[in-house]
Amino acid sequence: FLNRYKGIGLNNVSSAKEASSIFVGVNNFLALASEMEGFKGELHKDPAYGLNIGFGYNITQRVLASEQNLRKELLSVGIDNRTIDEIIDISLMPQNKLQIAIDNFNRTRKGRTDLINIKQGLFLLSILQNEFKKSAAKIFGTAFTKMGKNQQEVLTYAAYKAGEGNLLKYKD
Repeated sequence: FLNRYKGIGLNNVSSAKEASSIFVGVNNFLALASEMEGFKGELHKDPAYGLNIGFGYNITQRVLASEQNLRKELLSVGIDNRTIDEIIDISLMPQNKLQIAIDNFNRTRKGRTDLINIKQGLFLLSILQNEFKKSAAKIFGTAFTKMGKNQQEVLTYAAYKAGEGNLLKYKD
């Protein structure tokens, strides 16, 4: 991930707004998602459902889809197995108990609530981009493959933001 984007100032990024500005025209999915989602390096409750980290990386949904893939992704950003086990347990809590579990987890970390930094969050976001690009391509078919890179990235963000099922409503 870092090699793909070296030379654009990624090592100096310290906010979601800075991440967004350096990715405009380079990777518009990352630019849009970082601007619109904002960044939180600690575990937080998704307003709709589940447990999030970074730029809207929904841990609960990813655990339910494939715990093995989630584990691999979190290990790739430097989170250790013991912490991943705790995160998985929290992610499976009922929505009405999630905030209490997050607060308890943060208390045990003695003030070190950030699990990832912005670069790690962008890496996780790039994993989501690959998945949602497939969704957008499926929804828009051959029209998607004929589009330019920028258009594909914007529609990939739409698939990410709306979800594949909701985006199907706007196929035309």
